[in-house]
Amino acid sequence: MKKLLLSILALFMSVCMFAGEVVFDFDNDIKTLFPALGESSNDSHDGDFTEVTTAKIGDISFTVMPAQGGTANRIWGSSPRLRLYSESFIIESSGAPITYIKFTGNTNWNVSVDIGELSGKEWTGNANKITFAVSKNTQISKVEVSTEAGHVVKSTLYSIAFTSSQDGWSIDDKKLTGDLSYVWKPSTSYGYVATAYTNASNESESWLLSPVFDMSKASELEMTINHAGNKFAGAVSDQVSFCATIDGGQTWKKVEVLQWPAGNNWNFNESAVDISEYAGKDAVQLAIVYTSTTSSAGSYEIKSVDIKGGGSISVKKEEKAGPTITPATGTYDTDQMVTIVDPTGNNYTIYYTVDGSEPTESSNVYEAPFTVSKTTTVKAVYVDDDDNMSVVSTSVITINKQVVYTTIAELLKNCTATSSNNAPVVMFKTTNLLVTGVNGSNVFVSDETGAFLLYGSNSGFVKGEIISGSIEGKLYSYNGLPEISVSNKWEGVKVESQGNAVTATKVAAADVTATDASKYIRFEGLSYKSEEVVSNKTNYTLTDGTTDVVIRDNFSNLQDVFKEGGIYNVNVFVIPFRDAIQYYVVNTDDVETASGQAEDVNGDGIVDTQDVLAVYGVIQASTFDYRADVNGDKVIDTQDVLMIYETISNQ
Repeated sequence: MKKLLLSILALFMSVCMFAGEVVFDFDNDIKTLFPALGESSNDSHDGDFTEVTTAKIGDISFTVMPAQGGTANRIWGSSPRLRLYSESFIIESSGAPITYIKFTGNTNWNVSVDIGELSGKEWTGNANKITFAVSKNTQISKVEVSTEAGHVVKSTLYSIAFTSSQDGWSIDDKKLTGDLSYVWKPSTSYGYVATAYTNASNESESWLLSPVFDMSKASELEMTINHAGNKFAGAVSDQVSFCATIDGGQTWKKVEVLQWPAGNNWNFNESAVDISEYAGKDAVQLAIVYTSTTSSAGSYEIKSVDIKGGGSISVKKEEKAGPTITPATGTYDTDQMVTIVDPTGNNYTIYYTVDGSEPTESSNVYEAPFTVSKTTTVKAVYVDDDDNMSVVSTSVITINKQVVYTTIAELLKNCTATSSNNAPVVMFKTTNLLVTGVNGSNVFVSDETGAFLLYGSNSGFVKGEIISGSIEGKLYSYNGLPEISVSNKWEGVKVESQGNAVTATKVAAADVTATDASKYIRFEGLSYKSEEVVSNKTNYTLTDGTTDVVIRDNFSNLQDVFKEGGIYNVNVFVIPFRDAIQYYVVNTDDVETASGQAEDVNGDGIVDTQDVLAVYGVIQASTFDYRADVNGDKVIDTQDVLMIYETISNQ
């Protein structure tokens, strides 16, 4: 009961406060406007119009005729709530004639009228009763009815086509990273274009600012834009927003864009932008804010801006520039000395902040240059002798001190980032790096301190080469695999020698851990067990009898290599993947068919005198090779040779 009384009170206040204008808000006041509806024919809506039903506010009534067959006219459960499918609705005044009606809803609008003029969703004329015929699905959220004799005639108050002019519009780059030198750029074909993609997505923030408008003499403002968007990872509105300020940029408020582009094509569409609350304000500035991340830097285009309404608007004289901040917005690899200068030369008092907040006369007073050693947003203003404050100047100083490493052990120790988004850019300076394997963009390398993966296309390197030089890129762990994502395209890296031996280290599968990442190792006597397709690649599972080895065909070169019943010696690279370990075969030459017999010491599939010689070779070298320990007593001696001869004699 309390809610009903409040709704009635709200309607009463609406009528009293806006004499000559009535608003039927179907989305919010539907229970008050139509308290008695027929039963709902569907769980998704709140009631059907089974009888002629009228809502009335003051002298104005809104009557819905029930549909005769087909889909029932109804009140839906979500906006727009009034949904009509056939027949008609009538708007009538028992007092002064109706002169203007504005409908709000979505794109479903299939209506004709018996009197007056209907242009889109706006009716103008002079009548006490207007009948609107509905031909098919029509959805309405709000209806504004006016009986005022002098209804505002809207005209174009401001218009700009960015394909031919950028007059008064300016760009404020808040943040540029990577190799970005700009985000917004005018085009004679597409208007203003904003993108932060340069070979890859970059993090950025850049504002396209309008001139300052005097809207104090304007009324009933409507703004229309023509825009498009493509290459966005999500919704365009996740990266682009429209804002307005009335206090010189100290505070900004988002304004609603009623229709955004799809974000995945170059189709332009028109959309209304709600700036109605700024009618009557004398210092309005608009901004289109583009932001991006390293995972999404779509391309946004806006061709034109048109503002209609009553009265007039004018462009205010451009304010004087704010203080000059040096260095300007950018990325620097050393600490930066910051200076702030009053551009007028009058030595006005300068106020500044270093925390991104807007400076005021309570902020720090600039007296001398200061140093920043981490990423800092510096903002500054000056105040003249008449106590007038300048516009705010901003410099986003990104400090990215490059770290230099010289060994793989240092890379592994400092590889703490888990994604490219938070990865540091490092320099790896090497003089003796062995290329242990190459496939596509994967370059496996090792030095005397460890093994590593360099991920970068078009290296041109070959297994067995020794390379040296400076390799720049992001250092991070990709799903558990440490790597450098090379960004300097191998510039400055040269081949010192070719044809160097690359030997896989023999290990037992049970002894391999994630710390062996990117090492080139050898398994012997693995038997085929099974295979399955995971994420469009085949995983082959082999076993040494106690431990399974998952070999992932990441380079699509192992089809028909492993067969049921087969026993293999395999050279692989160790690849940690999340909480598991996989193994990659870079080249099919790294897979050998083996007999599976302990006596087949050299792994050629045949037990003969060559295996005897292999055992004697190990004895003479005074080393331990578990393959030569035929009888498994952990001693390599003539007893192992005798077992081989026994196998030969029994063949």
